[in-house]
Amino acid sequence: MVHDRRTTLQRKCASEGNCSRFWNKRTRTLVRRLAELGASFAQIVDRLRHDLALKYLSERDLSLTEIAFLLGYSNQSAFSSACRRWTGKTPREIRAQFILASNS
Repeated sequence: MVHDRRTTLQRKCASEGNCSRFWNKRTRTLVRRLAELGASFAQIVDRLRHDLALKYLSERDLSLTEIAFLLGYSNQSAFSSACRRWTGKTPREIRAQFILASNS
């Protein structure tokens, strides 16, 4: 199911309605089931964005603007704000750490 969520997010279906249709569930059912698990749709999307951001930042072939777009952010600034919220670092700093780690 996590792989399905990642695929859905990457396809820009990061809304409760679109995801519920994707999994053939009613939106209220999806929200209720997530609540039973102690999660919200927004929390799951945020976590998936975080995980994918780290994956994409570790790869050198995507620009920061492309990563922001792939994750569904309206612009690079919004993506940078999310990165700072998640890690305390900018996307450039995170990418630099990955590059440094791969060179050592």
